[in-house]
Amino acid sequence: MAKNTYTSAAELVARFRRQRPLRGGSLIVTLFGDAIMPRGGAVALGSLIDLAAPFGLNERLVRTATSRLAQDGWLEGRREGKLSEYRLSKNGRERFAEATKRIYSEPDTQWSGRWTLIVVPPMRAVERRAIRDELVWRGFGEISATVFAHPEFDLRTLRSQRRSAGSLSKVIAFAHSPGMGSR
Repeated sequence: MAKNTYTSAAELVARFRRQRPLRGGSLIVTLFGDAIMPRGGAVALGSLIDLAAPFGLNERLVRTATSRLAQDGWLEGRREGKLSEYRLSKNGRERFAEATKRIYSEPDTQWSGRWTLIVVPPMRAVERRAIRDELVWRGFGEISATVFAHPEFDLRTLRSQRRSAGSLSKVIAFAHSPGMGSR
């Protein structure tokens, strides 16, 4: 049994390493959510670099991805002397839990007919791209450059997260269910 588990793990690592481009940020968030958070939640940057090495992530890529994840609100860092330590932020923990639920939960068999629409107002291209990436990550489909749709997305969740997520605070959101007006 142990050999089969090892072989499967080795195959998964090999498959990850063949990806182009390597998704360093995704791997780092997965490492935090699956391995680091259950064991205290924080890790020194040097240890994270060592942990990511077997997956093909070099020191520079880990440092860059960690910095971007901190800027995007996924991670929070603490520095003590020369030691940098990181953990998932409150927002990062919530988003990781949301992704885990979306990936591993049983899908709803009945669709209620409810749609959530997002309209992105005029803004700089870099801001619009960040919002697009965030909405696609959450499972929204892009109808046009400024309109996104999702069946069954909980608008209350989006409203509460918009308060803490800077880019999404600028969008206009609507929900519609059959037999009900827009909310």
